[in-house]
Amino acid sequence: INAETWGITVAMSFELRRAGPDDIPTILALIHELAAYEKAPDAVAISELQLMEDSFPKDGTSRPFCWNIVAEITKDSQRQVVGFANYFISFNTWVGKTMYLEDLFVKSEYRNLGIGKALMKMVAQEGVKMGCSRYRWQVLDWNTPSIDFYDRIGATCLKEWLTYQFDREGMEHFASS
Repeated sequence: INAETWGITVAMSFELRRAGPDDIPTILALIHELAAYEKAPDAVAISELQLMEDSFPKDGTSRPFCWNIVAEITKDSQRQVVGFANYFISFNTWVGKTMYLEDLFVKSEYRNLGIGKALMKMVAQEGVKMGCSRYRWQVLDWNTPSIDFYDRIGATCLKEWLTYQFDREGMEHFASS
C-alpha cells in the first residue's frame, strides 16, 4: 500500500506492507534503534527466534501474539525498511477488544514524511476490521515530538493513568509468594 492510499502528501514515496518472516531480523534491528532512542539501549531482551515465534507461530493453528507492519522506501534501486509498527489485541472489560500499538518507529532520517502517520492509520484500519472498540498506546513523558504528533492527530492523552509492571523476575517472585 503506498502513501497516496492514505491520502497523505509526502516528500518521498514509500510503501507499507504486513511483515513476513524474512523481515524479523530487520524489525529486531529497528527495535534496538528504538530502545537507543528511548535511552534504554541495553533493555531489549527478545531474541530473533522469540520474535519470530510470537509473530509467526510454527504450528499454523495458534494466533500470533503480535503483528508487524513495515514501511519501505526504494533507494538506489534497493528496497529498504525504514520503519515499523508492532501491535496486538488486548482486552478491556468495559469495552472489549482494544487495538494496542506496542511500538511505532521510523528511522530518524525518514521522520516527518508521513510514514509514522501512515503506519498508525494502517494499524487503526486493522483494529476496525477486527472489531476493536479503541486504539491505545503509550509514549514516554519526555518524547515531546511524539506527544505533539499524537495531539495533532486528535488522540486523547489519559494523564490520570499510571503504568505498573513486574519484570520477569518480579513476576516470578510475586507468583510464588
